[in-house]
Amino acid sequence: MDKKGDAPTFFLILVALLLVIVALFAFLSFDGNLQGKSSKISEILSDVGFFENYIVKESEIIGREVIIKEVDGEEALKAEFIKEFQKRNLGIIGLENYYGKIIRGEFDFIENKEGFRFEMKDLFIESLRGANKMKRILGFRIEFDKKGKVVRVGLV
Repeated sequence: MDKKGDAPTFFLILVALLLVIVALFAFLSFDGNLQGKSSKISEILSDVGFFENYIVKESEIIGREVIIKEVDGEEALKAEFIKEFQKRNLGIIGLENYYGKIIRGEFDFIENKEGFRFEMKDLFIESLRGANKMKRILGFRIEFDKKGKVVRVGLV
């Protein structure tokens, strides 16, 4: 009989056996601790979302206080915003870039015919849990009316 088909059949059986052994090894080495890893990732995402909301809301509150004081001129608006910000600075870890940009005056706070506009670009916020780290880069704009009421909030 012709035995040319015996070698490929032998290798096919050998590969199938190796795949079964690898699969068994994978099942045995799996620790099943997905909940712990998932909770850390969930905490990171929650932190980043909280930081983003905190930054926007804090800027709204400070902006409203500055507008109520009726300060004139872009430089005076920025200076008063920085002054009010320094009174409220909580030093939250993960928001160092936001604090630095405010203190250095790397934002726009201007008056226009409709009201006022606060804008900050290229801001990053980050959260760290163990070896996991998430960094989000964003920019936002807040528009106020002449009385300090928030008209519109959006991303830049």
